[in-house]
Amino acid sequence: MFFNIDSDTGEAISGWVAPDNPSAVPKLALLIPGRPEAVIEADIERADIRDLGLHASGRVGFNITDAVAPGLAHLEDIEILDAETRTPLYRRFRADRHFERKLFLFDSAAMPQRSMIQSLTSRFALNYTNVERYSLETMIVLLNNHFSKSLFFCGRASFNRYASFLENGGYLRAALLREPVQELAERLLFLSLMAKSDAAHLIPTYATGLTPLVDFAKTLKFDDHKNVLTAFRQIDEAQRQALVSPMTRMLGCTLDEPPTHHHVSLALDHLSSLDVVGTRARFPAFKAMLEQFLGGDVFDAEPPAAFPTVEKLTESLSNIGIVHDLLEHDMALYFYVEQSLAAGLKGGRDELPERAVHTI
Repeated sequence: MFFNIDSDTGEAISGWVAPDNPSAVPKLALLIPGRPEAVIEADIERADIRDLGLHASGRVGFNITDAVAPGLAHLEDIEILDAETRTPLYRRFRADRHFERKLFLFDSAAMPQRSMIQSLTSRFALNYTNVERYSLETMIVLLNNHFSKSLFFCGRASFNRYASFLENGGYLRAALLREPVQELAERLLFLSLMAKSDAAHLIPTYATGLTPLVDFAKTLKFDDHKNVLTAFRQIDEAQRQALVSPMTRMLGCTLDEPPTHHHVSLALDHLSSLDVVGTRARFPAFKAMLEQFLGGDVFDAEPPAAFPTVEKLTESLSNIGIVHDLLEHDMALYFYVEQSLAAGLKGGRDELPERAVHTI
């Protein structure tokens, strides 16, 4: 998908959107608080977009006025989405509510902390979570959105794929890591719960790249250690690849490249180039550093929490040698990051250093 917002004069918002299917008629969804959602077609011909080969007819332009959004000039909050994919295209910036910054958070969690993500999305005009579900083409368009000045991205994105776009785009870059066995425990419980629930249709959104693990997690008897051990001994190659060191894969590997010891070093080098690096175990320090970079409060006082079932499964998985083999590189990466954070924080406590800089 390609799109661009040309202008927002107050009385009108104009731009264009070319969907992945170059012959499809683009439709936009308008979200205005307190009103029903409105859907309109892009009905203005743009010869320049057609000539670029982005759309067959060039009928991709739109001009939103009072006719479809009454009182547009006085609306503080209006959001425009691609109606089919629900991808956000534009939202009016509010200086009293939004950071005038662009933030990209690398987080390998399959189930991001809802309260943390909600806190962040409330402070940015445009938000893109679970970014691993977007195609490379769409992600490049989203990252290169020069019209909007308040953008937040979060997910299991490949560092190597997007590093240059983030640097060139002036993004604040952060990473939040988690103890690998605990992350695996929550990942398996989350996938099992989704697969067995009415929310199974959301698996493509939340389990991008994890599809081989869905059936694996669904059949696990989490309270039966022998069953879990046997299941790990019988994993197939696709499942093994989906389980192997996801943090190292995200931060050190190229697409479809299996993690090795070498990639741990690459991941550490990449982390050292970021603005803020933290772990969930030291969340107060991560919170303090990120908020200092952003210039305002973001998070509630409560740190990310793990459910009791996650803690119990973590203890069980910690006693399985195969799990340690699968997470070998992530465990090494996490150890080095924890060491560096401890050295960079006063007395090893979760306090902000005298200067808030990344500590890797």
